[in-house]
Amino acid sequence: MSQNSHLSSVLSLEEQEYLEMEVRGAKHWIGLSDRAAEGSWRWTDGSKYTKGFWYEKQPDNWNQGIGGTEDCVHLQNGAPHKTWNDGNCTQQHQWVCKVTFGQA
Repeated sequence: MSQNSHLSSVLSLEEQEYLEMEVRGAKHWIGLSDRAAEGSWRWTDGSKYTKGFWYEKQPDNWNQGIGGTEDCVHLQNGAPHKTWNDGNCTQQHQWVCKVTFGQA
C-alpha cells in the first residue's frame, strides 16, 4: 500500500541537501526515470524535471551486463549536492518517498 506516498522528486537545492543529510551516503532510489524514452527524464509524481544533482559524468546509461541499462536514479556518496547516479532499476537499494497531503 502506498500510504499516499511516491518515490521522492527533488525539486530544489534545499530538498537535495535534506535528502543527503537523511540518507547519510547510503544508496536510495528517488522517483526519476527515463524508462519511457532514453534521455528524457521524468519524475514519477508528475513534477517537471528541470535540472539534476548528478554525480560527475552521470547519467551514463552504462550496461552493467545484468540484462539492461540504467533507467532509474539513486542517491549515492559523492561531492556535496552532486550525488545522483543512474542505475539498473532491478538493483536492490533503499528508497526515499514523499507523502501526499490531502486538503485541510
